[in-house]
Amino acid sequence: LVKYFDQLDDKKWQVKKELRSRVNFRELNLIEDDFENDKYDLIFCRNVMIYFDVHSRQKLISKIENTLRTDGKLVLGSGESVIGIDTKLKQKYYEDLMTFEK
Repeated sequence: LVKYFDQLDDKKWQVKKELRSRVNFRELNLIEDDFENDKYDLIFCRNVMIYFDVHSRQKLISKIENTLRTDGKLVLGSGESVIGIDTKLKQKYYEDLMTFEK
């Protein structure tokens, strides 16, 4: 934690400036925006798909699959799954974190 974050107070931490300058943070409409032409190393989509119907989840997973780099990772919330979704992503568990890899 202290390697990559600065502590602001008892409960708040901030990514260190040198790391933050190397990261591209973007906000997207996951269903409507076209982001498939970009390539990402890591996508966090935690506690998002729980609000989507099966068709929307399939559409989103397909988009994400096309945007992840070869060794890219997708991080979902623990209550989310890709059950019933056609995907080539492989599920991996890291302690309390579930990721999907190409």
